[in-house]
Amino acid sequence: MTIPIAADVVTAFIQAWNNKDLQGVSALLAAEVSGRNPLSSEATLSRDTVCSAIERMMGAFPDLHMRVDTIIADGATVAVEEFETATLTATNASYAMPVALFITVNSTGQITRLHNYWDTQSYFTQLQTTPEALAEILLNRPGSDADLLSWQGWRDAHQLNTD
Repeated sequence: MTIPIAADVVTAFIQAWNNKDLQGVSALLAAEVSGRNPLSSEATLSRDTVCSAIERMMGAFPDLHMRVDTIIADGATVAVEEFETATLTATNASYAMPVALFITVNSTGQITRLHNYWDTQSYFTQLQTTPEALAEILLNRPGSDADLLSWQGWRDAHQLNTD
């Protein structure tokens, strides 16, 4: 059995996201994933909860694209410098900005940690919205009640920062 190379797993994850391949994204996530971003505190979430959040993001930002500029791996840890562009369909406003990702991959080739960082002031200014308004847009995306509850659980687990 060949142990997956962490950088290859992360590259496949970003490609799956760019291709809106939710099954491909899901296959690369461990059963539990530590998540963190500038809008939330760190939380360990189930694969289903993470996929529900990603699906809602894909719906709200259907043209979201991540261009990898730099990828560096040290064992199971991968650092990615990417440039992201997307349009929020609810407002038709777009953003373009650098994002830093720090991802950990386990020995079976699944992501166990997904932490990302970006300039939130620039993000909300470009999108012409607020954290509260974006949260409402994401919560009101079409989907099943289970998806909505899962997303609300993600938001609550992350203690969405709206400051």
